Amino acid sequence: MKPLWITLTIIILSIHADARQQDTIATRIKWTWKLPQPVRTGWENCPYSSWKIFRIRRLVTQGDTLYTIHVALYQSLGPDDADIAEEDRLYFSPTGKLRKVQKL
Repeated sequence: MKPLWITLTIIILSIHADARQQDTIATRIKWTWKLPQPVRTGWENCPYSSWKIFRIRRLVTQGDTLYTIHVALYQSLGPDDADIAEEDRLYFSPTGKLRKVQKL
């Protein structure tokens, strides 16, 4: 049996994790042309702009707004086949600055 303080710590941590998730509002954006102009310009000028886009989202938290673009680079395995060589999630600020690249 777990000691009571471990059980309470787990419960408190899960409450905090749930609260953080609820404070973030994610909105799907279907097309790059629906991005704000600075973010679109940042995307077009970044090294990942030729990659395939899977998903675009706007994340709003209490103190920040970020735009995430989930991208993949395909590699050819032959004339009739392709595979994902690399997959990343890009985080852009509202000013179009690429803040973070998360490898997936």
